[in-house]
Amino acid sequence: MTVNNGFSGFKYFSVLIFTTVEHEGSEAAVFTRRRNGQQVGMSVIKYDLDITNFAGAGFNVLPGDVIKTYVADNLSNNPVTTPVLFKTERLLK
Repeated sequence: MTVNNGFSGFKYFSVLIFTTVEHEGSEAAVFTRRRNGQQVGMSVIKYDLDITNFAGAGFNVLPGDVIKTYVADNLSNNPVTTPVLFKTERLLK
């Protein structure tokens, strides 16, 4: 998602996530904020995607900032585990 001209300040971004295969436990929706090609912010919400399909985050943005969303499993501070990114598809109407 790219922030349009005329928008700045604290804004909320949200995504709808629909699972195609059930998964045990919680997953993480990771939102990153990029400005001029550099990551300058990140927000993570962890929950069970089989129960809810909505995730959101708020950022203090400027026009041109890019917000990207990823869905991951095994996201932790443990140095011996590796997060798993799930494949995502963007649906447009």
